[in-house]
Amino acid sequence: MKTLIVYDSTGREIFSQGGFSYEPVGEIKALKTDIPENKILKGVDVKTGEAILEDVPKSQMELLQEELAQNTKEMAKKDLAIEQLQKDLADLTKQIALGGNV
Repeated sequence: MKTLIVYDSTGREIFSQGGFSYEPVGEIKALKTDIPENKILKGVDVKTGEAILEDVPKSQMELLQEELAQNTKEMAKKDLAIEQLQKDLADLTKQIALGGNV
């Protein structure tokens, strides 16, 4: 099995990965950096040597929770609109019952 082994100048292994099908091109460099919990490594900017980070994709559960929250807000707005329509209908019914003299 092809294995990529990254090691230092003393021969000490830093990292190895089996089943590696990519052949490194040119010089292999290393970068030591902190990656916040809410970020993932997208790559390394070869000009600056800085890590390129992106937000961790939202899980299916998070997406569903956001959708539920949005739907709940929309339902609350519709409920308020229905309540207003019911009040308006009650007022109109009262006006009709009183012969339009309210």
